[in-house]
Amino acid sequence: MTRRAFTVVLTATMTVLAAIPAFADPAPTSVDQRRISADRAAALAVNPVTEVGAGYRVVHPRRQVDLTPDGIRVVGQRGAPEWRWTLETIASSTGRRLAETGPVGPIEVERGLIRYDRCLLYEDYRLKQNSVEQLLVIPEPLPLGGEDLIVTGTVSCDGELSGDRQGWTWRGDRGEVTLGRVTVIDADGSTIPARLEVTATSTRLVVDGSALLTAAYPVVVDPEIGSNDYRISDLGPDGDPDYDAFEAAVAYNSVNNTYLVVWAGDDTPGGLVDEEYEIFGQVLDANGNQLGYNDFRISYAGGTGSFVTRTLRPDVAFNSTYNEFLVVWSADNPEDGCVDNEFEIWGQVIDPYIFPLYGGNFRISFNGGSGDAAFGADHPAVVFNPDADEYLVAWYADDTVQGMVNNECEIFAQRVSSTGTLVGSNLRISDMGGSGDPLYNAYRPDVVYDSRNFEYLIVWYGDDNTGGLVDDEREIFGQLITWQGVGTGPNDFRISDMGGTGDPAYDALHPSAAYNPLRNEYLVVWQGDDNVGGLVEDEFEVFSQRFTPDLVGLGPNDLRLSDVGGLGDPNYDVLSGPEVAYSPILDQYMVVWCGEDNVGGLVDGEHEIFAQMLNGDVSDGIGPNDERISDAGGIGVTTFTTYEPVVAANTWNGQFMVAWNGTDNEGSLVQGENEIFIQRMDGMAVFVDGFESGNTSSWSSTLR
Repeated sequence: MTRRAFTVVLTATMTVLAAIPAFADPAPTSVDQRRISADRAAALAVNPVTEVGAGYRVVHPRRQVDLTPDGIRVVGQRGAPEWRWTLETIASSTGRRLAETGPVGPIEVERGLIRYDRCLLYEDYRLKQNSVEQLLVIPEPLPLGGEDLIVTGTVSCDGELSGDRQGWTWRGDRGEVTLGRVTVIDADGSTIPARLEVTATSTRLVVDGSALLTAAYPVVVDPEIGSNDYRISDLGPDGDPDYDAFEAAVAYNSVNNTYLVVWAGDDTPGGLVDEEYEIFGQVLDANGNQLGYNDFRISYAGGTGSFVTRTLRPDVAFNSTYNEFLVVWSADNPEDGCVDNEFEIWGQVIDPYIFPLYGGNFRISFNGGSGDAAFGADHPAVVFNPDADEYLVAWYADDTVQGMVNNECEIFAQRVSSTGTLVGSNLRISDMGGSGDPLYNAYRPDVVYDSRNFEYLIVWYGDDNTGGLVDDEREIFGQLITWQGVGTGPNDFRISDMGGTGDPAYDALHPSAAYNPLRNEYLVVWQGDDNVGGLVEDEFEVFSQRFTPDLVGLGPNDLRLSDVGGLGDPNYDVLSGPEVAYSPILDQYMVVWCGEDNVGGLVDGEHEIFAQMLNGDVSDGIGPNDERISDAGGIGVTTFTTYEPVVAANTWNGQFMVAWNGTDNEGSLVQGENEIFIQRMDGMAVFVDGFESGNTSSWSSTLR
């Protein structure tokens, strides 16, 4: 029987606010003032609250939560073990008790907010769409005098406790409860040292007192699932910036409930040398813990011990039929007649543990023939088609076919069987600007499979000379492909219109696509600058477009998803990405990107990873706006940075895995030392099990 996870992330959220009378009569409000966000309306709709004795009962479709004078009790509706938590002490590190923690009757101070008044602080529980968030609210500084703040609690749960780097888990026969680690950040974005100690029967939160003395309030605990910016690669010795990991890709294994993250980089084991770039991989369990071999090498371009050959830009797809992966990349591999600097697309089929299958690395592209470094292939993307039991690989390249000339880049594709055998020959997909004109090009494709109509969608960015477009006016284009590899529908259909038509000052770049089988539609996202809604030239944001398999547009045209730095300021940009993944069990998308922003203490030139969850029809964001999920080097630091996020959806538990490459100052890492980091995401939820739709379209957004 499949085990369903019921997750509890204890956010010992320390929020310092101005004193608010708990029982003051509310001032009269207008209808407009009573308007609330769709997120809050959704939270109220799925969390009906009833008074039970001296407390409250919240009956959510996934859990029942009882808030009583003795503490909180959480019971999963699908068999997770019962979990109880009671606040025990609030004290200094020398044992001085700061507040009473005996039985206190909770009060619903407003809809969706239940409070325990602890005199010097409040213990609050805020109801959210997929969670109940715990906060400690401190109206004024506690008399710590620089001593650490200690908050202890008692736990009662009949599950078996185990711990890992992500947190702690109480496992029962049909489910589990997990308690995540904590990260405390103040209002300026500075991290406050804190730790959570857990036994089978207790929790002990320790927050650094000296940091609290100088903290900017409010102070909050990060509500993400899992550890913060968990590093999964270690190429070369720590502290050596000569060895790097970069250009990550991730795929979810729906058979084993694991992830495979792959990347390019240089390492030292096995005779490898500095700048000998190869493809490596790491298997992760559903909680982000590493499984199997560490930094397992997948590619073997040019043998071992030579930095002349380079292997770059991997992508990976999971074969759900045979529980295998296909990893693809671009390399100047001196095999099959290729020469130095002749980049072609290569691949390797591997099993769930990264062991190679069906022989070694094999060549996929043949652009410009063999032995001519003037022609090359780059940026492969791959998807698996379970109906045909084969993969489709797409890339961009210049070639000599169909009248093409050197430096005239177009999109190509190749069908590959599940055993790594090429099916047919390379297919030219795009014809930007016709043939023979290197002024018009196509770059960086992405590919998805439509399982209801048995077609592929390939998207890319480029410039064309049709429909009023001009040279260097880059837009997003697409092409539908049958599973036999034949183009169908309009040729090179245009998806974006950044800045209108005929103006090369505005561009659309780096598309990513997802297919939604529940709604039978596509979502394409990209970065670009536009001249609508107060945007200005060179102000790059994330945009999107939905459309049907018949290429009928859905929803707003070029819908803007991000607002980094606000409006009208080109100093803050989306820098890499976006990438999008779709969760069929939630009917939600996760969009991630690397960019800058000016909120929470961030500064211009500080590159971090951001995320936005969207409901299935992309009519509303879910969770925080432009949620920052990385903190490379801390807040306000531009010397450590992040790049190129990727994302995959977990179809067992509704979570998403985000991976990226970047530099950080954690442990013994130093500036310029790039490694791969991950973060699990679940809509920024706290008490989570994630098993029904997040569609809020039928819920009112007015508080009555």
